[in-house]
Amino acid sequence: IENMRSKASLILAIKQLEQKLSKLYYFPVYEIYMDELRDYRFYADDMLHPSTFSVDYIWEKFKETFFAKNTLEYIKDIEKISKLLNHRPLNPAPGDFDKFYSKIKNESEYISSKYSHLNFDKELISLKEKYII
Repeated sequence: IENMRSKASLILAIKQLEQKLSKLYYFPVYEIYMDELRDYRFYADDMLHPSTFSVDYIWEKFKETFFAKNTLEYIKDIEKISKLLNHRPLNPAPGDFDKFYSKIKNESEYISSKYSHLNFDKELISLKEKYII
């Protein structure tokens, strides 16, 4: 009961602060977790902490709430190139690697053309050095 009372007091205090400070917004992570992810399958193996899925789910809710459309597109592009750069080819044979490298190079050039402040040259060089046989 005390736990619930203390949480209720905190929620009331947040509401009062939101009314006084126009730029303040409380993002209800705890409530999302307790209401939408209440099942134990959304907990990590220790049954105390959120699972990776839960963290990703809440991150998506956070992005939808606070980020503009162009920011969401930027994040999506960065996540895509990041996944490509962190991918490890199963067979880094020269022919297979060339296809893999070409895909990453094309994607990095596309993203760099969209966002002039981004440059993936160092990452491409590092990737090539790592897998050239």
